Amino acid sequence: MNIENIAPILTSSGFSMMGGFLMGFAIKKVMKVLAIIAGIFLSILAYFESQDIIYINWKNLQSVSENTSSQVVNVISEIQQSSSSSLDLAIPMGGSMTLGFVLGFMKG
Repeated sequence: MNIENIAPILTSSGFSMMGGFLMGFAIKKVMKVLAIIAGIFLSILAYFESQDIIYINWKNLQSVSENTSSQVVNVISEIQQSSSSSLDLAIPMGGSMTLGFVLGFMKG
């Protein structure tokens, strides 16, 4: 084995890991911001309800949030199932991207 045979695999694995790291880092940062915004929004709603400015049907809000979270889980599982067949063809790229994503998500 000489370097000419290994170079394309190393290059694609390196770029995939870097791309996965950036995606994981960015996704975690976006999730943090969205969680903070949702928390502030719900606390404002609770405050307005305690001041009798508005009335919130918490049971209805809970059912809507449960439906939304189940739809998000379904979409993620569909994406995961559709992408698993394409990752079988590029195991070095998929593995290094997954590793990079996990490291970026942990670092972010």
